[in-house]
Amino acid sequence: MNRKVSITISLLMLFTLGLPAQGQTRKKSASKARSQKTKEPSISEKATTIWNNAKSSWKSTTKRVKDELGIKDGKKGEDIRTKYMPIYSEEGYQGGDANMLILQCREDFYNRYPSSFILSSVIPQKTWQSEPVKRDGGIVGYLQTMYCYVLAKDGNDGYINTEYVFQRYKNVGDAYEHVEGKWPGVARTDVLTTEVYEKIKD
Repeated sequence: MNRKVSITISLLMLFTLGLPAQGQTRKKSASKARSQKTKEPSISEKATTIWNNAKSSWKSTTKRVKDELGIKDGKKGEDIRTKYMPIYSEEGYQGGDANMLILQCREDFYNRYPSSFILSSVIPQKTWQSEPVKRDGGIVGYLQTMYCYVLAKDGNDGYINTEYVFQRYKNVGDAYEHVEGKWPGVARTDVLTTEVYEKIKD
């Protein structure tokens, strides 16, 4: 075999070996293109979609929230009364421990909100709420509950209305003892804007 024929055979072999490689490259490119078409959106793309959806409904959401609070478009404030505690102004309880209970509520309130100004602190119920405590079908003791309400002005921004609870318990035949964490305990606090306060104060 002469030199010219040898070179020709070598070139043919190289060309033949290169064909499968080119075919594989084309297959990989096609496969990559298909995977890109079906690829999941990236986190940033998902975030952009969420933001666009939220932005488009922002105005309607804001309007709905304000409507529910009754502070826009002249909506009557009847519905708002069910969302917040009543504002009590008349004292109902005249027991000998009334002042002591109220003072404890005011002290706790000032510890929580030192820059507020208390407008009222009252116990609207006339007497302790009492209920029997049963075990195995029989009465074993009694639980009594009293509520106190403290209303304060929060600077020029709004109001704070807090419900305190006092509870005491006794076994049958024993004396009453304070329930831990309920002498007093904060049962609920409503933070009120001026608009909300004006609607529920009367």
